[in-house]
Amino acid sequence: MSFANLHYTKPIADAPVFAPWSNITAIDDTTGLRPMSGMADLLNQGAPAPGAYQTWWGISLKMDRSLLDFTIATFYAQEATVAGVEKMLLIMAIQPITTGALSAMQKNGGNALGLDPSGGPYFVLNFNAAWNNTIDEPEFHRVISTIIRLIKAEARERGLDNDFLYLNYASEYQDPIGSYGAANKARLQAVSRKYDPAQVFQKLQPGGFKLFKGAPKRSGP
Repeated sequence: MSFANLHYTKPIADAPVFAPWSNITAIDDTTGLRPMSGMADLLNQGAPAPGAYQTWWGISLKMDRSLLDFTIATFYAQEATVAGVEKMLLIMAIQPITTGALSAMQKNGGNALGLDPSGGPYFVLNFNAAWNNTIDEPEFHRVISTIIRLIKAEARERGLDNDFLYLNYASEYQDPIGSYGAANKARLQAVSRKYDPAQVFQKLQPGGFKLFKGAPKRSGP
């Protein structure tokens, strides 16, 4: 099953830009205008219940239709290998980073993400699994890491691989800050040393990704 999550920033209920999508018969249609609280509630519907085990992983690639076709086929083929494992969800979300967004990122001195507009557009892949039994964790780590390995190998073969990792989707075995590039990481570290010499923001909160540590877990599936 596939679904599209579309956004339009102007208060127009039936924006013409979505006309091609509106012509597709949908199982469920949640389009419409709602406040932020309503959007948050909508996004929470169908989320795993509290107490479920979850894992998130992310990668990015250069946009290419045939690579996207390969990516989708690879996901479904590997998903079938855990068909017999009890799961609440196993999904792959595809999010584009458009040339317009890349150009806007360069304003006011740019940012530290290392995304070069000349190499775009890109797309971000987010892999998310949720399950109830702790014994099944290795299976979900295995299948997602296998999907990523196969997709990244194909992307490298086609010259379409990309290093950037979206921090909000990265797993504990990934290093999103390192994916921004050596120069950008060094710049962030220099800013940290200057404005936080006691390294409060690097040490006070034990979790998350740190500027000086790399991936929280160095070895993975």
